[in-house]
Amino acid sequence: MNIVKTLLCSAAILLASSFAGAQEKSGKKLAFLDKFFGPSMELDPEAIYQPEPRWTVALTGNVHQVGFAIENRFSVMSAYFDGYKVIEETSPGVVSMGLPRKVDQAAGIQLGYGKLSLSLNRQFHSDGTERSLSLDLMSAGYAVQLHYINHSDFLDYDFTIGEPDSWAYSATKGTTDNPGRIRSLVLDAFYAFNRRSFAYSAAYKGNIFQRRSAGSFIFGTKLILNDFTLEKDENIVGWNGGIARQSNAQVSFGLGYSHNFVFLHRQPHADKEKGLRNLTLNLTAVPMVTLFNQFTSTAYAYSLETEQYEQYYKGYMNGTLRANFLTRIGIGYSHDLWSFNLSSTADAYSYYGNTDLPLGDGGRVDTDGHFYRWVVALRIGKRF
Repeated sequence: MNIVKTLLCSAAILLASSFAGAQEKSGKKLAFLDKFFGPSMELDPEAIYQPEPRWTVALTGNVHQVGFAIENRFSVMSAYFDGYKVIEETSPGVVSMGLPRKVDQAAGIQLGYGKLSLSLNRQFHSDGTERSLSLDLMSAGYAVQLHYINHSDFLDYDFTIGEPDSWAYSATKGTTDNPGRIRSLVLDAFYAFNRRSFAYSAAYKGNIFQRRSAGSFIFGTKLILNDFTLEKDENIVGWNGGIARQSNAQVSFGLGYSHNFVFLHRQPHADKEKGLRNLTLNLTAVPMVTLFNQFTSTAYAYSLETEQYEQYYKGYMNGTLRANFLTRIGIGYSHDLWSFNLSSTADAYSYYGNTDLPLGDGGRVDTDGHFYRWVVALRIGKRF
């Protein structure tokens, strides 16, 4: 404990020395951190109000829906006896599964300083579970948001062989005995071309304020790492060639537009932002094209020797070019040091790939997957 205190004191002394040196050199208070948290010299003060950065604590709540659907298509060899000989035919097989369409609720807390914030949310009152963690760095001209989602729920499935008018036709519907798990890591980054009079974060954070309406074309990029797993002893896994884990990595780029509509702004007239009033609406839309889309399938089989499921195949493939989109709507009202933010976000992506399982003469599995998530969130924050 003494060592920790000594290190903290040393860090504080070094930081204070850096601040003092920077202040002597540039004449600015906290110049060492101005680059990251302080007001930007690029912004027009007549268009954007930039208060000094403060610590922020916020309570958050949301309603959301997570949608995930995956379809695997393959060929199945069927045979029947016509009285004289065995007739073999190849029939199409389709396994599709997805999350039930339901709306869930979550609550959480957000801690931040200036443009940087960390949020933790947890789902409640639902059969499934979901935890999410977000790290946001939102400035006037750029934003970087890292979002991790761990979602678990039972999946509905359909298993179909053959065509409806075929002798080999069969159809099975059901729900998995155990929850499936979807883990997603999403990194969003935005860059606004209007670096003078537009503040992207004005409606979402309460740390910077648009004084008059303005918009900007924005460049957006998205990185998605997605992992979907099922229990290896599920029937649907056996019907699906033993594939119990599927994952994909995507990188997308796009060009869109964002606009802030300012309905009210009053400058503060005293310390601690006394008298500040601001009401701003933001609309953002960014269509994106997925340029990199790698897909992975992992299959398992039960081993009599080890009496457990062992991995027998893992295949990698590159998916086809895909179009995705991102839309956001946010409205923020600030009153002195309080901020109230209501926002809506919609994300969607899809992927396609194929796997050649080493079964008999080989079995090709074509996979088509879709994921979407929309969130309507309320944030009540206080700056200190």
